[in-house]
Amino acid sequence: THLAASREVHSCFIRQWTTYLWGLSHDAPLEASIATLEDSFSQNQEQLQSLLENLVALPHFTHRAGDSALATMSIPTTEAQLSWESLLGDRPILPASEQEDSQSLLVNETVNDSWESGQCSSVRVTNTTTSPITWVITLELAGSLDNMWNAQITNQEGLRVQIAGASWNAQLEPGASTDFGFCVSF
Repeated sequence: THLAASREVHSCFIRQWTTYLWGLSHDAPLEASIATLEDSFSQNQEQLQSLLENLVALPHFTHRAGDSALATMSIPTTEAQLSWESLLGDRPILPASEQEDSQSLLVNETVNDSWESGQCSSVRVTNTTTSPITWVITLELAGSLDNMWNAQITNQEGLRVQIAGASWNAQLEPGASTDFGFCVSF
Protein backbone atom coordinates (compact mmCIF):
# COMPACT_ATOMS: atom_id res chain seq x y z
CA THR A 1 0.00 0.00 0.00
CA HIS A 2 2.94 2.37 0.56
CA LEU A 3 4.22 1.89 -2.96
CA ALA A 4 0.82 2.71 -4.53
CA ALA A 5 0.67 5.94 -2.52
CA SER A 6 4.11 7.12 -3.63
CA ARG A 7 4.66 10.07 -5.94
CA GLU A 8 6.94 7.89 -8.10
CA VAL A 9 4.10 5.46 -8.81
CA HIS A 10 1.75 8.35 -9.61
CA SER A 11 4.36 9.78 -11.97
CA CYS A 12 4.81 6.40 -13.66
CA PHE A 13 1.04 6.02 -14.01
CA ILE A 14 0.71 9.47 -15.62
CA ARG A 15 3.67 8.85 -17.93
CA GLN A 16 2.10 5.56 -19.06
CA TRP A 17 -1.09 7.44 -19.98
CA THR A 18 0.82 10.14 -21.86
CA THR A 19 2.87 7.51 -23.69
CA TYR A 20 -0.36 5.74 -24.62
CA LEU A 21 -1.88 8.99 -25.93
CA TRP A 22 1.14 10.63 -27.60
CA GLY A 23 3.69 7.88 -28.13
CA LEU A 24 7.26 7.73 -26.92
CA SER A 25 8.28 11.19 -28.10
CA HIS A 26 7.98 13.71 -25.25
CA ASP A 27 8.96 17.29 -26.06
CA ALA A 28 9.67 20.02 -23.48
CA PRO A 29 6.08 21.40 -23.40
CA LEU A 30 4.71 17.91 -22.84
CA GLU A 31 7.20 17.30 -20.01
CA ALA A 32 5.99 20.55 -18.39
CA SER A 33 2.41 19.36 -18.85
CA ILE A 34 3.27 16.03 -17.21
CA ALA A 35 4.65 17.88 -14.18
CA THR A 36 1.40 19.89 -13.96
CA LEU A 37 -0.62 16.67 -14.27
CA GLU A 38 1.37 15.06 -11.47
CA ASP A 39 0.70 18.02 -9.16
CA SER A 40 -2.98 18.07 -10.08
CA PHE A 41 -3.32 14.31 -9.57
CA SER A 42 -1.89 14.59 -6.05
CA GLN A 43 -4.02 17.63 -5.19
CA ASN A 44 -7.21 15.86 -6.37
CA GLN A 45 -6.69 12.82 -4.12
CA GLU A 46 -5.55 10.66 -7.05
CA GLN A 47 -8.93 10.82 -8.77
CA LEU A 48 -8.70 9.07 -12.15
CA GLN A 49 -11.57 11.10 -13.66
CA SER A 50 -9.79 14.33 -12.77
CA LEU A 51 -6.58 13.06 -14.35
CA LEU A 52 -8.35 12.09 -17.58
CA GLU A 53 -10.18 15.43 -17.74
CA ASN A 54 -6.85 17.25 -17.41
CA LEU A 55 -5.16 14.97 -19.98
CA VAL A 56 -7.72 15.70 -22.68
CA ALA A 57 -7.49 19.44 -22.02
CA LEU A 58 -3.76 19.60 -22.79
CA PRO A 59 -2.76 21.34 -26.04
CA HIS A 60 -1.07 18.08 -27.10
CA PHE A 61 -4.50 16.44 -27.09
CA THR A 62 -6.58 19.29 -28.53
CA HIS A 63 -4.25 20.29 -31.41
CA ARG A 64 -2.41 18.41 -34.13
CA ALA A 65 1.38 18.29 -34.16
CA GLY A 66 2.79 21.13 -36.22
CA ASP A 67 -0.23 23.36 -35.54
CA SER A 68 1.11 26.90 -35.12
CA ALA A 69 -1.45 27.58 -32.36
CA LEU A 70 0.18 24.86 -30.25
CA ALA A 71 3.31 26.96 -29.71
CA THR A 72 1.31 29.86 -28.23
CA MET A 73 -1.04 27.84 -26.01
CA SER A 74 -0.58 27.81 -22.30
CA ILE A 75 -0.51 24.65 -20.27
CA PRO A 76 -3.54 24.28 -17.97
CA THR A 77 -2.73 24.78 -14.32
CA THR A 78 -4.30 23.07 -11.38
CA GLU A 79 -6.07 26.31 -10.42
CA ALA A 80 -8.37 25.93 -13.44
CA GLN A 81 -10.42 22.88 -12.52
CA LEU A 82 -11.91 21.15 -15.52
CA SER A 83 -15.29 19.46 -15.77
CA TRP A 84 -17.07 17.31 -18.33
CA GLU A 85 -19.39 20.24 -18.99
CA SER A 86 -16.52 22.62 -19.78
CA LEU A 87 -14.92 20.03 -22.08
CA LEU A 88 -18.15 19.22 -23.93
CA GLY A 89 -19.36 22.82 -24.33
CA ASP A 90 -22.84 22.75 -25.82
CA ARG A 91 -22.54 19.18 -27.13
CA PRO A 92 -24.92 16.61 -25.64
CA ILE A 93 -23.64 14.38 -22.86
CA LEU A 94 -25.29 11.35 -24.50
CA PRO A 95 -22.82 8.90 -26.00
CA ALA A 96 -22.23 9.58 -29.70
CA SER A 97 -23.42 6.05 -30.43
CA GLU A 98 -26.99 6.81 -29.32
CA GLN A 99 -28.42 10.11 -30.47
CA GLU A 100 -31.95 11.09 -31.25
CA ASP A 101 -32.08 13.04 -34.50
CA SER A 102 -34.39 16.03 -35.03
CA GLN A 103 -36.61 13.78 -37.19
CA SER A 104 -37.28 11.54 -34.16
CA LEU A 105 -34.87 8.91 -35.32
CA LEU A 106 -32.84 6.76 -33.00
CA VAL A 107 -29.32 6.44 -34.40
CA ASN A 108 -27.04 3.75 -32.95
CA GLU A 109 -23.47 3.59 -34.31
CA THR A 110 -21.27 0.59 -33.54
CA VAL A 111 -17.58 0.29 -34.39
CA ASN A 112 -17.27 -3.23 -35.84
CA ASP A 113 -13.56 -3.30 -36.54
CA SER A 114 -10.74 -0.92 -35.72
CA TRP A 115 -7.06 -0.82 -36.55
CA GLU A 116 -4.23 1.70 -36.33
CA SER A 117 -5.14 3.56 -39.54
CA GLY A 118 -8.93 3.19 -39.71
CA GLN A 119 -12.16 1.58 -38.69
CA CYS A 120 -15.45 0.22 -40.04
CA SER A 121 -18.78 0.96 -38.39
CA SER A 122 -22.39 -0.07 -38.75
CA VAL A 123 -25.27 2.28 -38.05
CA ARG A 124 -28.86 1.36 -37.20
CA VAL A 125 -31.49 4.03 -37.88
CA THR A 126 -34.90 3.52 -36.23
CA ASN A 127 -38.07 5.52 -36.85
CA THR A 128 -39.48 6.34 -33.40
CA THR A 129 -42.50 8.26 -34.74
CA THR A 130 -46.01 7.05 -35.55
CA SER A 131 -45.71 8.05 -39.22
CA PRO A 132 -43.58 6.83 -42.12
CA ILE A 133 -40.53 9.04 -42.76
CA THR A 134 -37.72 9.40 -45.25
CA TRP A 135 -34.63 9.44 -43.05
CA VAL A 136 -31.63 11.75 -43.20
CA ILE A 137 -29.02 11.90 -40.43
CA THR A 138 -25.79 13.78 -39.75
CA LEU A 139 -22.66 12.07 -38.42
CA GLU A 140 -19.21 13.31 -37.47
CA LEU A 141 -16.81 10.77 -38.98
CA ALA A 142 -13.64 9.74 -37.16
CA GLY A 143 -11.60 10.02 -40.38
CA SER A 144 -11.75 10.23 -44.18
CA LEU A 145 -14.54 8.17 -45.70
CA ASP A 146 -13.26 5.19 -47.71
CA ASN A 147 -16.58 3.55 -48.57
CA MET A 148 -20.23 3.31 -47.55
CA TRP A 149 -22.96 0.76 -48.19
CA ASN A 150 -26.77 0.83 -47.95
CA ALA A 151 -26.79 4.65 -47.71
CA GLN A 152 -25.59 7.72 -49.57
CA ILE A 153 -23.95 11.02 -48.65
CA THR A 154 -26.11 14.03 -49.47
CA ASN A 155 -23.80 16.71 -48.03
CA GLN A 156 -20.31 16.82 -46.54
CA GLU A 157 -18.34 19.53 -44.74
CA GLY A 158 -15.00 18.18 -43.57
CA LEU A 159 -15.68 15.09 -41.45
CA ARG A 160 -19.32 16.08 -40.86
CA VAL A 161 -21.55 14.21 -43.32
CA GLN A 162 -25.27 14.19 -44.02
CA ILE A 163 -26.43 10.69 -44.90
CA ALA A 164 -29.70 9.52 -46.46
CA GLY A 165 -31.04 6.07 -47.19
CA ALA A 166 -30.54 4.30 -50.49
CA SER A 167 -33.55 3.87 -52.79
CA TRP A 168 -34.57 0.61 -51.07
CA ASN A 169 -34.24 1.73 -47.41
CA ALA A 170 -34.87 5.50 -47.42
CA GLN A 171 -38.50 5.16 -46.30
CA LEU A 172 -39.00 3.85 -42.75
CA GLU A 173 -42.38 2.80 -41.41
CA PRO A 174 -43.18 3.56 -37.73
CA GLY A 175 -40.93 1.47 -35.48
CA ALA A 176 -38.93 0.13 -38.44
CA SER A 177 -35.13 0.12 -38.64
CA THR A 178 -32.51 -0.06 -41.34
CA ASP A 179 -28.77 -0.58 -41.22
CA PHE A 180 -25.89 0.87 -43.22
CA GLY A 181 -22.15 0.84 -42.83
CA PHE A 182 -18.98 2.70 -43.70
CA CYS A 183 -15.21 2.58 -43.33
CA VAL A 184 -12.88 5.50 -42.62
CA SER A 185 -9.12 6.05 -42.64
CA PHE A 186 -7.33 8.10 -39.97
